[in-house]
Amino acid sequence: MNDEPDLRPRLLRLAAQMHEVQASALRFRAAKLEAAASCRRLCNAFRSGVNRDVADHPDLAELNVMMDGHYGGTLL
Repeated sequence: MNDEPDLRPRLLRLAAQMHEVQASALRFRAAKLEAAASCRRLCNAFRSGVNRDVADHPDLAELNVMMDGHYGGTLL
């Protein structure tokens, strides 16, 4: 019974550390969601740019040649 006064502060510190770990995990999840949203916006912007390029150049063969010349390889 003599150890009980020392045990309670240790248990409280352990509980505080567990809360810190949970808070870090939640911050990480929030960062993942923000990154995923940013990736979706980037993909949508890229896709709309490609769609605009294709609309500006209806001849896809010509566009393919232009892309090959610009990037030095076959993309489409």
